[in-house]
Amino acid sequence: MSRRLIRPAGHRVMPWKNGGGSTAEIAVEPAGGDLAQGFDWRLSIATVERDGPFSAFAGYDRTIMLIEGAGMVLDFGGGRATRIAERFRPFDFAGEDAVECRLLGGPIRDFNLMLRRASHAGEVHVVELADEPLALATDGGSMVIHCLEGAAALDGMALAEGDTLIIAEETGVLGELSGAPLGTLFVAAIFPRV
Repeated sequence: MSRRLIRPAGHRVMPWKNGGGSTAEIAVEPAGGDLAQGFDWRLSIATVERDGPFSAFAGYDRTIMLIEGAGMVLDFGGGRATRIAERFRPFDFAGEDAVECRLLGGPIRDFNLMLRRASHAGEVHVVELADEPLALATDGGSMVIHCLEGAAALDGMALAEGDTLIIAEETGVLGELSGAPLGTLFVAAIFPRV
């Protein structure tokens, strides 16, 4: 079992080939996985600076969430489009979908989780912590906790805004999440498909 705390200074920043933005990779599994070789899952924050197409990730399930800026419209073609203008509201789509992004009012930052569909599944929640702590438990796999806003702690391990805690290969109760005094968290349970 392992617990790994990743600070924003530890993100790997990669500019997009089309010049439309950049991606700050928070974590990728297996370690050393990349876009060319593939990966089981990947957590990142993208800065989108202008309108344009999204890269295709065939075979992956994607969750995207606005964290800064006015938002965007994702156009899937055939009259199917989704407006993403509310912060911290996850939206799921298939990585192979052809998606055109139109910004609603200047550059944005969005939070991304990608899971290899053939091997992994996940459950994603945004949790707001206030007065009551939240008991956290898992049946195995990995648990990802990212502090979107404010601060939080898991059994004494402090998370500041932008910090990510990854818990792997633990089963049962992981501890209690509490705000300090308030915290908004992205929590994802990632597990292998059987």
